[in-house]
Amino acid sequence: MSRLRANQITNENANGAPNFPHGITVTGIVTATTTSTTLPQIVVGSAVTANSQGIDVTGIVTATSFKGNGANLTGIDATALKDGSGNVIVQASASAVSVTAGKHFNPASTNSTDLGTTSLRWRNIYTNDLNLSNEGSSNDFDGSWGNWTIQEGESDLFLKNNRSGKKYKFSLTEVS
Repeated sequence: MSRLRANQITNENANGAPNFPHGITVTGIVTATTTSTTLPQIVVGSAVTANSQGIDVTGIVTATSFKGNGANLTGIDATALKDGSGNVIVQASASAVSVTAGKHFNPASTNSTDLGTTSLRWRNIYTNDLNLSNEGSSNDFDGSWGNWTIQEGESDLFLKNNRSGKKYKFSLTEVS
């Protein structure tokens, strides 16, 4: 096995970029961090060609990251894309939701996206406190809006009105 380590590789006169008139073969990983000249075309084997028009690949490309919004990527699973803030785009549409870098699952806008449907429901929801608020809209009963939190005690369930600060205990009847 041969190994080449160099801080800088130049041409045979040591005054410019290296040239490889008979080509170069690399098995493993090639990392290029900068180039000081504009290259008209880069060809990697018979599978990859990069030029001013883009990159053409024959075969499989695996990328761990990319720059830009991904709007021009085609033929890929859109659920694996991230937006410019590092959020995973779960559904690429006007009513998209995102998973943020902080692992929050967010709708694109308030009161615009359902979790499940009338025919496709989530089996169980595991949560700590349950926070309920329809702020910005109104209910069907008296037209008001509310902001409540249900909390669990050892033997009781509690309800807190976050607007008034009042606290309640659910009256529970044991059934067998």
